[in-house]
Amino acid sequence: MPKNFGLYETGIFYRSLKDEGVNKLMDMWATELINNSHRDQLSLTYCIWKLNCKDIISEFDNSKFTKYCKLLKHKPKKM
Repeated sequence: MPKNFGLYETGIFYRSLKDEGVNKLMDMWATELINNSHRDQLSLTYCIWKLNCKDIISEFDNSKFTKYCKLLKHKPKKM
């Protein structure tokens, strides 16, 4: 892998399951995650590099997410 390729925040994921490239990436990522690194950021970045598919990944756009999901603020439990 090239130096300084970067990492991706993987806390929230939305994807098109109709996209063949996305499905190939998700399959490879699951395999790498289970069989090798056990770290989501490391294995995803490796798969993106290996498949040369950095163009299908985009930064999280809150407006797209909130169109389909309701965001709730976390309320910590009182101890």
